Amino acid sequence: MGGRIVGMSVSESLGLGCSLNGRGVMELVVASIAYQKGFIGDEMYATLVLMGILTTFITPLMFNLAMSKQRLANYRATGNT
Repeated sequence: MGGRIVGMSVSESLGLGCSLNGRGVMELVVASIAYQKGFIGDEMYATLVLMGILTTFITPLMFNLAMSKQRLANYRATGNT
């Protein structure tokens, strides 16, 4: 939604949203601290770790689906969109 507000195309804003979803590392840090302090139990910790790993691996796949192959090839070749 933020990308659309600033004038990005639908595919660009989806790509931005997908790339911002890759927050798995931060999620793992917060989950570890919460687990060590006793705020969450074993099951919740395992769920958060699994979600952190899944979102980290799925993010590049979703980004590639959201962006056109031509735009990605152009960016890789020139560094510009």
